[in-house]
Amino acid sequence: MPDRFPVFRNTFFIGFAWAVCIVSLPIGIAGAQKAAASPTTAPTTQAAGATDRSTLAVPIDQQTFDASQHLLGDPFGQRQGLADHGVTIEPLLIVDYSKNFMGGINTRSDNFWEEFDFPLEIDTEKLIGWHGGTFAAVYQLRHGQNPSRELTGDVQNYSFETGGFVYIPPRNDDRAELGQLWYQQKFLNDQFRLRGGKLDGSADFDALDNCQSFLNDSFRTIPTLGLLPEFPDTATAIQLFFEPPGGFYAGGAAFDGSGARGIHTGEYGPRYFFRHPDDLFYICEIGQRYDLAVDGRMLPGRIAFGGWHDTNSFELVNGDGRVVGTSGSYMLFDQLLWRRVRQGPLSASPVGLNRNERGAEETYPGDIALSVSLGWADPLANRVDGNALAGITWTGMDPARPIDQLGFGATYAHFGHDAITLYNYELAIELFYRVRFTPSISLEPDLQYIIHPSGSGTYVLNQFDRHNALAATLRLEISF
Repeated sequence: MPDRFPVFRNTFFIGFAWAVCIVSLPIGIAGAQKAAASPTTAPTTQAAGATDRSTLAVPIDQQTFDASQHLLGDPFGQRQGLADHGVTIEPLLIVDYSKNFMGGINTRSDNFWEEFDFPLEIDTEKLIGWHGGTFAAVYQLRHGQNPSRELTGDVQNYSFETGGFVYIPPRNDDRAELGQLWYQQKFLNDQFRLRGGKLDGSADFDALDNCQSFLNDSFRTIPTLGLLPEFPDTATAIQLFFEPPGGFYAGGAAFDGSGARGIHTGEYGPRYFFRHPDDLFYICEIGQRYDLAVDGRMLPGRIAFGGWHDTNSFELVNGDGRVVGTSGSYMLFDQLLWRRVRQGPLSASPVGLNRNERGAEETYPGDIALSVSLGWADPLANRVDGNALAGITWTGMDPARPIDQLGFGATYAHFGHDAITLYNYELAIELFYRVRFTPSISLEPDLQYIIHPSGSGTYVLNQFDRHNALAATLRLEISF
């Protein structure tokens, strides 16, 4: 359903977020240093905007609730008590301020956007003794306009999470919806997991482990995969994954594909999934997770390949007729390049042990990670028929701030010949520094230089040549 109270929520959330940030900062800085001694954990439900996913974290199905990662902590022990019984509630607030300083389509205005996610997850084994079951729901509120459409005109959506479905005409971006509602069951020694309901496709497919703090939307979902149902237009689906011991995995899903016909599936339940069984979006992915032994340290990595097909009828990019069905493929690569290791005394050292003696290695937060992605799509029905991106992040560059993160990356979108753009590519170069005041509060200044936004227009429409854009975003993120 559409948002009925955008002005009120806009004022309230922004004011509340900044007030909470200012009040909690002195206490939180000390807490951040204490919590930094252990990897960040996160819920298995991927709410939009969740940005703590990394190869340093424990496997997603083993992640547990950690009160130190949330602003409200564990008041009176009730929150931990619920988590011990399988019920976790982890709200998340994101507020963005964006400004385009040169080029693009608008340098006079600025842009505010905010999102509030309220995820609930239930582990049925802890709650009622039913092994392998998980129930999840995420209610999502969003207000504000897409800054790419308002300021820069780029096709890749330079502000993470604000992108809409690329085939749907511009509309009001305000949303208040039940973005996810699903049940998952594991079976056969937990090597298989079957999930059905309203899903976000980017939670399990085309998901780079180490790029979740980049704001450009291509680091979340490559532009050749614009048909994938994801926030804000999640969709009814059923998916199955095979994950045996050893790091190999394979999975596939069938989604309601009516988004290609202009349906905003995020605002609906399963009605279109069953009403039009012939318009489906299929996707599959296989991959291998591994550990590289370098100088006695284990550096995790992953390589994966995926393919997709949409059964809808699409207008050809050149406007000369239609085609039934369109397909594409992609490749993912994640690798931890370096991990900080500190030598310290043995935890059980006897009294009087020489303080200069070295004991067992202890791993502390601090790493450099690389992510690479390649994508291809059928040029007959997709304006962007190719994409390549790479991003590198450095967590804990300053040992005094072990959970801050620096990131640099670039994403390239290629336009097919039939798109007849002035230029055949768009290139976005991004630099950010995420300041983690506490594990639950972060402030992220982000700068992007966008070359040939949207190919700078087309010959057919006689669009003007947009100059290269320089856009900045300041993101406040609070995990409650």
